[in-house]
Amino acid sequence: MLALMLYDKWELNMKNMLTFILIIGSWFSEAQPTRLLNEKPVNLGEKLEFKLSYGWFTVGRASWTTDKNHHVYGGEECYKLQVKANSTGFLGSFAKVDDEWGEYMRTDDFMPMMAYRDLEEGKYTLDEQTYFDYDAKNIRYERIRKGIEKPIEHIGMDKARLGMLGGFMQMRSVDYRKYESGDRIKIDAFFEGENYEMEIIYKGIVELKSKVGRLRAYKIIPVLPENRLFPGEFPIAAWFSADRNRLPLRVDAKMSFGTTYVELTNYENVRYGPDYQ
Repeated sequence: MLALMLYDKWELNMKNMLTFILIIGSWFSEAQPTRLLNEKPVNLGEKLEFKLSYGWFTVGRASWTTDKNHHVYGGEECYKLQVKANSTGFLGSFAKVDDEWGEYMRTDDFMPMMAYRDLEEGKYTLDEQTYFDYDAKNIRYERIRKGIEKPIEHIGMDKARLGMLGGFMQMRSVDYRKYESGDRIKIDAFFEGENYEMEIIYKGIVELKSKVGRLRAYKIIPVLPENRLFPGEFPIAAWFSADRNRLPLRVDAKMSFGTTYVELTNYENVRYGPDYQ
């Protein structure tokens, strides 16, 4: 009975629970940030693994992989990134979730050339591709939901905007040492065919007990517009390791139906190794 009660709330918001760590990345998608690390923590072949929890329950697993080779897309040298998320555990047996996100982003500035999402979340399905044309200042947005192809949209690119995975990579590359606790970083974001302007508050360095050890970490808090899914003034917090790898250690989100967590559980082939044992 308890499982069924939890499922009623969980199934409706599974999409958000498995992907909000990437959405946080899109909130940080600033076009031309000025305070980035000289040597960015990007490594070919890097793999990060995460556990997704709702309260005491493990509901999903996710992985972030940077391909071991550079790729050429649209004549540009790119990183190829892939994120996969799957439901798991007892609650996961009620509704299958099998999501994949991908992006080809330029190696010099993280700007996207092409991004896609292939989502299967219970009865919800989405096949989405986004193409960025910087010469024409145009974003081509294509999507198919439940087998029905939606009209292709052409969205004007008023300024260069990072994709979701590029935004997440950008967030790891910020030189937080040049900020003070309480500083607000204004941001531009693009997600699901919409442009957004948001802020993130840097909260300084804290000691965090994580799944990969007790580490010093940079804490950041997104400033969200009023919404029903994330109630309260500052419902989300994220922590990145305060070292050269800037590992995404944890994200907490107080949602309308309870608190959810994304926690790093393993990492391989990071730029400044060794692998987690």
